Amino acid sequence: MYGYLARPSCGSRVHRLLLDLAWLVIQLALIVAGWVGGALAGYWLSLHVFPSGSANAWIEGGFCIGVGVALAVNHYARGWVRRLRLALLSGWGVGVDAEAGFLDSTRTVAARGMSHIFYTAGVSWTDPATGVRWHGERRYHFIQSNFRDLSRHAERFEAVMSHGAPVRVYYPAGKPARFLIDIPFSPTMSDFFLACAVPSSPARAHRDPAAAARKRLQRRNRRRTPPHPARRRHR
Repeated sequence: MYGYLARPSCGSRVHRLLLDLAWLVIQLALIVAGWVGGALAGYWLSLHVFPSGSANAWIEGGFCIGVGVALAVNHYARGWVRRLRLALLSGWGVGVDAEAGFLDSTRTVAARGMSHIFYTAGVSWTDPATGVRWHGERRYHFIQSNFRDLSRHAERFEAVMSHGAPVRVYYPAGKPARFLIDIPFSPTMSDFFLACAVPSSPARAHRDPAAAARKRLQRRNRRRTPPHPARRRHR
């Protein structure tokens, strides 16, 4: 666990719910666009490329291909977003070494043998610009079903994010709460946009012992110095 009491707040549940809802709408829009676009492409091929064939067969084939492409885009979108953000942040952002903290997991079993595994992974690092220790967390989601077993991916994720494991985080300059963990796993889509980190007190290693001693000596001298005679007569 972290060395502080309060875990970072990743915004309200409403914010996360709205982001998840927006991503769901985008996914549905992509499926509809693939369905319509595939049908139009199949109809165009039946008119201009294969006029002797059956138009209905080409349209139905376009349906299937378009929807399949849309589903593939929805599936790989999080990985593409993660690679794009890491490429941008590695160029103009801040990259620091971090340490993996706690790792919570929740498993929910749905109908027909499908189960969902939700992980909450914590990391901590020191901002090189300010010397402040930051603690953040991100959420990850894995699906296990009769058709696709992702238990190996979950085991690899637990090994990568085990307590004390070294990882690397990237974030925009001056915005450590917008961090992204550089691991071969993508967080939920809402975690790309939520600020999920809180600062703690500055690291002791970055404090100047001599300056702290001078400040204590000044405070002690102020308490011991008697008031000025003029001020005493005025009173």
